[in-house]
Amino acid sequence: MIDDSNINAGESKNKSLPPVVARGRLKEARIWNGLRGWKIWPKGSPLGWAADHVYLASPHNWQHHLRRWCARWAPWLTQSELSELISSTAESNKRWTADQCAVALDVTLDDRNRLGFRFIGADDDPNYDRRRDTNQEKTNARARKYRAKNRSGAPRGRPRLQLTAEEMEIRKKEQNAKRAREYRAKKAAVREHDASPLNASRCIESIEDIRCSVTDFCVTDLNSHCAERLQRDGATDSSGMWWLDADLDGDGVGFGPPPRPAPSQPPI
Repeated sequence: MIDDSNINAGESKNKSLPPVVARGRLKEARIWNGLRGWKIWPKGSPLGWAADHVYLASPHNWQHHLRRWCARWAPWLTQSELSELISSTAESNKRWTADQCAVALDVTLDDRNRLGFRFIGADDDPNYDRRRDTNQEKTNARARKYRAKNRSGAPRGRPRLQLTAEEMEIRKKEQNAKRAREYRAKKAAVREHDASPLNASRCIESIEDIRCSVTDFCVTDLNSHCAERLQRDGATDSSGMWWLDADLDGDGVGFGPPPRPAPSQPPI
């Protein structure tokens, strides 16, 4: 007998696989072995796979269940071989996918479909191409059955209007007139929005239109430092007003001195 106290440390490992899935795989493996004529698991069979799933099916007392399973399905194991199997099971990661189970048990896709396996995959369809096509065919068959059961018998699409040729011509003219009215109303709304005072910049025609004092745009007073610097540079007058002027460098609008009245012409 081996000491199970050190093996219990492996119980906290991979528990992501639900016990019901592990039990389902063991049941399908028993069905598959029965079809192959195996009353017990022969030597050379994947006992590691079976031991991992016995662990996952009963993780709380897995040593006891594994010994019982081996006594039933692998009676040819010696005591040393059983101890080695228990030790390796405690250290394995137990991350078996459905297709990996199929590879261990030699289950093909045709065998899986014929036996109706749900927990074991297939070893000859690694990219799921055949299973995807099969599922799509089943989906299409269900859709055809549903449509045949719930259809009204009328042809598909919107039903045709029971109108004469003259009435159809009148209807087309009314629809065209309605589209034209909606288009004109939309264009008028765009023009009205463009002419709104909120978009006054669209109406600027020259730089003279924006020559004005900053008080027309901002109500914040200039601090003393900025006022002195701007007055020194000639951009403000004695009242502290600062102005926008045309940029002589051609960059757009810049700061400049306030406009001065033009000198009067001497009489001729």
